Amino acid sequence: MNQTFLTLHDISRPTTIIISYITCVISTVINILGIYLIRTQSGRETKLYKNVLIFSQIAFYIPQTFWGLCLCAIPLLPFPAILAHGLLKNIAPVWMMGAIWGAMFPFYMISMLAVLLVRLNIIVRVESAIRLKPITQISIIVIYLIILIIVLELTALKLNFSQKSMEDLIRLDYPEYFNITQIYGVLIFSDPSSLITLMYTIILVVSILVIAFSFVRYAIYYEIKMQVNKMSNRQQKYHKKMAKDSAVQVLVKTACFATYGIWVTLTSLMDRDFNSIPLTSIFHTMLVGSPIPGTIIMFFQNTAYLNRIKQLLGFKTVAKSTFPNKRQRDYGNIETICEASLGRMILNFVENWKKRASFHFI
Repeated sequence: MNQTFLTLHDISRPTTIIISYITCVISTVINILGIYLIRTQSGRETKLYKNVLIFSQIAFYIPQTFWGLCLCAIPLLPFPAILAHGLLKNIAPVWMMGAIWGAMFPFYMISMLAVLLVRLNIIVRVESAIRLKPITQISIIVIYLIILIIVLELTALKLNFSQKSMEDLIRLDYPEYFNITQIYGVLIFSDPSSLITLMYTIILVVSILVIAFSFVRYAIYYEIKMQVNKMSNRQQKYHKKMAKDSAVQVLVKTACFATYGIWVTLTSLMDRDFNSIPLTSIFHTMLVGSPIPGTIIMFFQNTAYLNRIKQLLGFKTVAKSTFPNKRQRDYGNIETICEASLGRMILNFVENWKKRASFHFI
């Protein structure tokens, strides 16, 4: 006697849906705050770098919110299907919304690389072999973006989502669940191995991007090292910190996203009696909310961002003043202060010597 799929006992998933919607609202608030802080509190950065950083925030927020709010596709694995619960489930087919999400997500992967390329372009030497013209950098990014979209979409096209193919699979392998084909918003993988292929393709694409990201980050450290005599110690620390901070943000965001893909791949290989509902709900929330932790980390990495948040919340902040105090206004920078102090010592010595000389003369 065949075992039943525990994931099909209740396919409504109300708790997961509510959490997904709430997560989208929280993500919206945090990302709007992040964009505001990048725009207003990144005074040291170039306009281009700030714009690329903002684009990266938006490019990651939109597809994840689209997934959680409009699609909200929750896997029924190990049964080879997903069920859409989003706001657009009655307007557009699930496969079409999935294709739209798949076309949007590569823009974020490209934006991550663009952030470090702009940072590298700021510090790279004129004579450096890795210095690329802006048109060359743009061409590389556009070509890589096109390749990403083509690879992901071609892999997705191998998934046959015709009604006939889905009904044939259920009739042949799962006849007791034939009524599930009549549920609107359900998407059955007529070839389960194609789903695994798609997941492997996404993991491969992300891995290649991480390698490219690591290479650019190494190039930044290399350029800083080569300009050790040209940059001040403060400049070196700042550029190193920015490269490290960007890497941490990307790793956190990628981990939240990749965990979901790995979980989907694993659950597709499980037996029928495996109950994947609790963990699927958790990982689905991580996918939808993946922009949140990286953005929060960005807040804590930047003192100006953190101080501005405290001000918005009504807390008093003690920030280093950018205005000169009275002593600095009187004597200028620290070298001038030292010179003035030395001058006063000399004047005091001369005055005391004159008094003593006058006393002895009398």
